[in-house]
Parts: sequence; structure tokens; C-alpha cells
Amino acid sequence: MRPKTLRWITAAVATGSIVAAFANPASAEPTDKKLGAQVAQQVDSVAGTAGVVPVSQSDHDADSAAVVRTEGGTVDIPRDPAAAVTLTTNSGVRIGIGIPNADDSGSAQTSSSDTTVFVDRSSESATTVQPMQDGVRQLFTLINAKAPTSYVVPLLLPEGARLVGDNEGGYNMVQQGSRGDSITIAHVSAPWAKDARGRSLPTRYESTGQTITQHIDTRGAVFPVVADPKYTWGWVTGTIYFNKLETKRFAVGVGVAAFIATFAGPWAPLLRGIAAWISAVAGWAITSNRCVKVKSTLVVEQYDGGYCR
Repeated sequence: MRPKTLRWITAAVATGSIVAAFANPASAEPTDKKLGAQVAQQVDSVAGTAGVVPVSQSDHDADSAAVVRTEGGTVDIPRDPAAAVTLTTNSGVRIGIGIPNADDSGSAQTSSSDTTVFVDRSSESATTVQPMQDGVRQLFTLINAKAPTSYVVPLLLPEGARLVGDNEGGYNMVQQGSRGDSITIAHVSAPWAKDARGRSLPTRYESTGQTITQHIDTRGAVFPVVADPKYTWGWVTGTIYFNKLETKRFAVGVGVAAFIATFAGPWAPLLRGIAAWISAVAGWAITSNRCVKVKSTLVVEQYDGGYCR
């Protein structure tokens, strides 16, 4: 069976409810601890807490603010912002997700709502980390107009993994498979942004291969703004991409058998049942100069760009 995979979905949102807490004169110059509590409270209000695993249910050690074990794997949140948040699947896939502005951020604070916050007073921003049942999410709070409008997320990729654009403003993190196919181990969805009035803001990504930077155009925005990258894992999110040569092999049935042979147990009979459908979709993809991708939910689709070459 294919390894468990990770998926990274990114967005940005802000609501008017945030403004009241940060504009209150009594909290105009809060301590880092008080500011961290305000950030956590407003993040919970904006993003909700559905699926969030309380860190009080996790393990702790000298280096980790929380080590949360879920059905899919482990989320390790560091005390030191210079250390990456680490996600490790049960099958051993490991990815590190850095904290933006780590050099200027304070150590991890844990709020009464079990949310971990790294406050960066020098840039008027903060990063919140919440373990989820299906992974982890980071939330970047732009407290006011002094906050940076670009957030660089360092990535520690597994050996052989690389980022490939998904033609929708996001990225797939892919790793070469044993047959030359490209197995998705993570996904970064296209970003979006809103200010405190709920107005959508222009936002985009760029990548150096080892980092992903989110740029937000805050001209005319009402602060604060909260950006919400979410990283999820699980077999259900996995996708395997095939290039044009592999798609042609699928179209004539060659390669479908090899693909099915990599699966064992209860998956094999079901895959054999959709083998004809895989071949048919591959044939249609060829006629439109596209490629085929197979999701772990057994959905077979066409795609272009990225690995399709």
C-alpha cells in the first residue's frame, strides 16, 4: 500500500471580531503573554476549533511544547520557534514546517484554550500552531499595518521530494515512485485573504523549492488579518500522478496491472474492478494531450501541467 500522505491547504481570513480585542485601549500595549492569549482567542473565534486536538492531551518534553499522536501520525510542536513543526506519518514520511520570522519570535506559549502561539513583537505579528485530527494548521496574525505582508515558510522536505505547481495557484509536493510515477506527499492549496471587514485581498505564493512565501496585498485593508495554512495527512488525501508516457501505457492496459500489483489486501479487488475505467480515462486524456491521476479514494481524473510532460 502507498505511504500515508500529507496535504497542505492554505488560506487567509480576518473578521471584525478581531478588531475589538486589539483596538481596546486597555490592551494597547499588552505583555507578550497577554497578546498571545488575545491572538489565540481571536484565532479560535475566526478559524473555529473543529478538529483541533487540545495540547493538554499531548506529551511534552524539554524541546517540545506538544507532541500530539493521532491515527495518521504525529505532530511535534517545538518550544523554540527556530525549530520546525514536524509532521511524521505512521509510514515514516516526515516533513518540517518552519515558523516565519523565527529569529525574532518568542518561545512557545500555550493558551488556556490549548493553542500554541509564537509572538513576534518586532514585526507586530504572531504565529499560532494548532494540532488537528488530520494534521496541523498555522495561523499568521498581522496585528496592524506594521506587520510584514510576506511570510516565508521554510520547508524540510523528504529526500527526493520537490514542489510542482498545480496550475491553480498552489503546489504539489511530489516524490518519485519506484516505477517512475510521481507520488504526492503534500499539497499547498492556493491562498486567499480577507481583511477585518471581510473584504478579499489579493494574495499569491512564490517558492524557491525549499521555501514557500505567501504575499498579501494589504493596501486599504482593515487590520488585523489572520492567515491560515493547514497541513493535513491521511491516505484519503493521497494522489498519484502519471506523466504522458505512463498515461499512454494506462490507455492500453499496460501499467494498470503494474499499478494494481503494488496494492495488497482489500484494495486489490476494488482496483481490479475499476481497471477498465482507469484505461478509459487515460485514453481520453491522451486525445486531449493531458495526463491521468489516481486518487486514493479511487477517483480517476485528467490533469495537465506540473508532472504532465
